[in-house]
Amino acid sequence: MEKTILHITCSKSTKYGAGEHFFLETARQCRQLGYKTVMQYQNQPRSCAYLHELKGLDVDVVTVTLKLNPLKIFKLISNAKPEIIHANFANSVLLFEIAIIARLLRVTKLIDTEHNISSPIVRKYVLSLYDNVVCVSDKIRNIMRYSGVKSGKLSTLPLGAFVDFANQAQLRDKFRREFRISGQDKVLACIAFDTPFKGLDILLKSFQRVCCDCPDVRLIIIGVDPERSQLPTLARDLGIAHRVHWAGIRDEGWKVLTAADVYVQSSRSSEGAPLAVMEAMALKLPIVATRVAAGELISDGEAGVLCTPDDVDSLTKAIRDMLKQPETWKRMGEVGYRRYMERFQGEKVVETLIHNYYLA
Repeated sequence: MEKTILHITCSKSTKYGAGEHFFLETARQCRQLGYKTVMQYQNQPRSCAYLHELKGLDVDVVTVTLKLNPLKIFKLISNAKPEIIHANFANSVLLFEIAIIARLLRVTKLIDTEHNISSPIVRKYVLSLYDNVVCVSDKIRNIMRYSGVKSGKLSTLPLGAFVDFANQAQLRDKFRREFRISGQDKVLACIAFDTPFKGLDILLKSFQRVCCDCPDVRLIIIGVDPERSQLPTLARDLGIAHRVHWAGIRDEGWKVLTAADVYVQSSRSSEGAPLAVMEAMALKLPIVATRVAAGELISDGEAGVLCTPDDVDSLTKAIRDMLKQPETWKRMGEVGYRRYMERFQGEKVVETLIHNYYLA
């Protein structure tokens, strides 16, 4: 009899991005082992390409909002009849409801992935109901352990990123033409959605200062809808609109990074293990990032430069220092690439997830 894994994503899918790649590869490897995958989303995924590939793997996509609705959770689990439930991005109340209903319906194994630090004291009691708590960073794992979650349940496993290494030179030319960027321009790039904790306003303010002494620098921002965001207005107010290129929300945004020379992650608050930074590492880009964004992914001065979060002066200095030393870019890029291949290569991470948690 075919076994089923139910992924409760608790998220919306607006593009075919890094997270979607991860879920797709998980479904692909699970199918090879004889498991069927059921995927819950808050909305119907917007990417036709992503839906097409899920369909090709016989993945059932269930669109349902679960927040504060135990009856919908009961219906989702009872219809899927999973042996394993793997939750992502769920708050403590939802995790509790999932666990109670899953145990009532005799689900064999419950797994939760912790992506960010949220109410660790409350989660201690909720996570006691789960068999495995997979943390995407050591910092999250340590906070969970210190808050009282049993060490035997805890482990660290970043999600991992997926990059196609073919045709990068052609992609670089394509996107530089799309944004009318010359071959002599130095290009910074960032992938982020439009939310304050990503610190894109800090990035724009820092970029304004950098522009004062670097006339050939450009910035590409991927993942923000310029028609709905206030960030383009900020860029205009800062007098840098002609140097900022908005790539929008698009499938496989990592491809746009091929047009860049340096990747910048300006997050204000702690992120577990940003997939966008991993994608930049895979493309051998040197990194400028705040310590809370990439402190566990790269070491300061090796694959890139780390700076203080929510600090325009610190980020400006880091970007300026990087732009003044183009001779270091290749070395930093190679260091980041090696670390990506060792720890963050998507297919390998998924294989570890399946064998260490699903099959164990």
